[in-house]
Amino acid sequence: MIRRTRPVAGAIALLAALTAGIAFPAGAAAGEPTGQDAPKVDLVLDVSGSMRARDIDGQSRMAAAKQAFNEVLDATPEEVQLGIRTLGADYAGDDRKEGCKDTAQLYPVGPLDRTEAKTAVATLAPTGWTPIGPALLQAAGDLDGGDGSKRIVLISDGEDTCAPLDPCEVAREIAAKGIGLTIDTLGLVPNAKLSRQLSCIAEATGGTYTS
Repeated sequence: MIRRTRPVAGAIALLAALTAGIAFPAGAAAGEPTGQDAPKVDLVLDVSGSMRARDIDGQSRMAAAKQAFNEVLDATPEEVQLGIRTLGADYAGDDRKEGCKDTAQLYPVGPLDRTEAKTAVATLAPTGWTPIGPALLQAAGDLDGGDGSKRIVLISDGEDTCAPLDPCEVAREIAAKGIGLTIDTLGLVPNAKLSRQLSCIAEATGGTYTS
């Protein structure tokens, strides 16, 4: 499924819908026991150097992503176990091998402390490469365990720069494991190559792509 909307509003709408709407089995209300573990969501944010560009409603792509994060954190139900992972946030050098290892868990998947999570996101500054494939592999590990629903939400402004670990193949491998993990993607800028890659990632796991 592909949705097209304004970038900031689209990010907010997608992420809020995912974290609020995914949370509970049919017939279960917030706060009620369901017999399942809490749903888990890992938000994966591209913090590569291109996120400095100022082409989203007059602000930088990084500022737009942070705004979306704050909105979704406010909308997240207490029952959701939420985490944040970055890609391209730490290594600013030219060594591709090192740049393609640059993914880190910014906020561990677990009970949400909104103030702590917002403070962590506020510190981010556009830095390095775009290792989407490695970040998806690590995010799947972040969500390991439990029998509740599991979802990765990837936000990026550019295609992966670290193939041959192709992110679409990574998504297919995750789907083949049969662990019920869904990946949704959001492209912050209109770009045909990015659209193809993010669509492929989402479709491999039955997720959605929003442009």
